[in-house]
Amino acid sequence: MFIDAADWSVYECLLFTHPPTAEQVSRTTGQSLAEVRAAVDRLRELGLVETGPGSSEEILPVPPDSALLPALRRWEAQLDRTRQASDGLIHRWRRRNRRHEDLIQTVGESDAGWAAFEQLQVNATEEVLIFDRPPYVAPPSGNPAQLDAMGRGVVYRTVYTQEALSDEVRQNLARAAIAGGERARISDRLPMKLVVVDRRLAMVPLQGSAGTLDSAVLIAPSALLDGLLELFEMTWDRALPLTFEEKHVTHGVPDWEEELVRLLASGLTDPAIGRALGCSERTVQRRITQLMTRNSVANRFQLGAQLVYTRRI
Repeated sequence: MFIDAADWSVYECLLFTHPPTAEQVSRTTGQSLAEVRAAVDRLRELGLVETGPGSSEEILPVPPDSALLPALRRWEAQLDRTRQASDGLIHRWRRRNRRHEDLIQTVGESDAGWAAFEQLQVNATEEVLIFDRPPYVAPPSGNPAQLDAMGRGVVYRTVYTQEALSDEVRQNLARAAIAGGERARISDRLPMKLVVVDRRLAMVPLQGSAGTLDSAVLIAPSALLDGLLELFEMTWDRALPLTFEEKHVTHGVPDWEEELVRLLASGLTDPAIGRALGCSERTVQRRITQLMTRNSVANRFQLGAQLVYTRRI
């Protein structure tokens, strides 16, 4: 129910006018007597005025605390129901009438792709899902839009590859994101780079022939988007939790081994692990081979997974 400005001025005048008659309200508001009486009839239908018992000319406004607040609550509830019904209807109509060419939109240059990625995060309200793997459009410089979104309560779930954390700078960026609230996991491989916002819009960067990111596609709600969501959830379930906790001492385990296990679980490459441990890449590989043999696993990722879940991080 809606009260226009003219009716509101009549109600307000009735509250502070004595005696509250149509003639007095007409003189105060400048509205004609017919306009005031029509407004009173509408206000009476809304439960905001009553007719006085002694005279039909006397109009009694219902106090706002007992008339307006309950009415506002009813109107707000009705508006919420209408908004929800409208959103559902709009969503169904758009899905029904969307042309095939509207389902996928191409974003051209790499700079435009990065701008689109930032804008997606600015518009996010609930959740952002990310596959993070090379190649990258620019040297690592952080993602302020992510920190801002997480500050608004947006949930971030990111799956990294080992290559995505192969240098110290990107590892520190991931560490900062996790400290800010990102839920992170690591996988030995990912099929693509991917961003999904609020489960309603996805962005897939496209790799050119030179191994660089030339463009990206935006994917609207569709069976294709549903498939990407299912792919993300399957990959998330199979990936390992990624943490950057401080190392701790395990009785009977050499310090280098404890640190090596932690770095393996973080997904670093052999050169990066060597730099962190202060030894050569060859030494790192020899120690990893020893641990793989001892734990009967086929690759370093399985080794990190087994040690994380059995006795380490």
